[in-house]
Order: sequence, then C-alpha cells, then structure tokens
Amino acid sequence: MKKFEASSYSFSIDELEKDLFREARALRIHGGFAEAIIGKVILAVESYTKTHPVVTENDIKKLVYTELKKYHKDFAFFYHNRDKII
Repeated sequence: MKKFEASSYSFSIDELEKDLFREARALRIHGGFAEAIIGKVILAVESYTKTHPVVTENDIKKLVYTELKKYHKDFAFFYHNRDKII
C-alpha cells in the first residue's frame, strides 16, 4: 500500500488569465469580447477566493466553468472538457 501524498497546488490569477486567453484564441473568439468575458470571470474568482479561507482546484474550475457558461457556452464547454478532448 502506498502512503497518500497530498500535492500542493499554487494558484495564480495571472496564470488563469493567460490560460483563458489561450483557450479563447484557440476558439477564435474576438479579442475584445474575450477580454470582457475573462475580466468578469477573473473578478468572480478573486471575490470567491477572498471570501473562502480554503479553496480547492476543483472549486476554481467549477466557478470558472459556471461563469464562462453565462457569457459563452462554447468557451465554457471547451474549458470544462479540455483535458478530455483528443
């Protein structure tokens, strides 16, 4: 039996923003529209992380997905399934 080793995850708003811009470019979403969407998503994530003392990676992914779904369903779908798409 292996001992469970918890891996740490360092969260960075800047990395999340870069990642979302990369996804938006891949989907060919107009730059200004992508910037507006990502700005709203980042604000939601920042306010969530400030109000919750402990936040998991899954919490952030779910929050980003639900926020993206409000503004662009295709963008949300690709963000949610990016590790699953071949």
